[in-house]
Amino acid sequence: MQVPGFLPDTSGVRGDTDGGPAKTRIWENRVRFPELFQQAFGKRPDEELYAVKEDPYNLKNLAGDSKYAEIRSRLSERLNRYRTATGDPRATGKGDLLDAVMRKYPALGSNSDTAGR
Repeated sequence: MQVPGFLPDTSGVRGDTDGGPAKTRIWENRVRFPELFQQAFGKRPDEELYAVKEDPYNLKNLAGDSKYAEIRSRLSERLNRYRTATGDPRATGKGDLLDAVMRKYPALGSNSDTAGR
């Protein structure tokens, strides 16, 4: 699986996280469990690649591993063609529209409290 980040989040906290009870508990205990907090709420890397059969929980990002450079490149090209064909704003130079939506509908509830990060 490959997930490229066209517009990396610069806020440091993901604004699109749901307010479910498990994530609320992680948020409340972010100082006590910083690694778990980072996995749930942290800024995503620019590119992610996982071997889902060997790593079903997607904990080891292989995007920077040179062993996977060829497959990463093939997947990236394939995804870029698909995004262009479907008019994805991130592929057509209009990714700022997606940012505007996130600014219009900011995170609410426990996720909007950034104190103690």
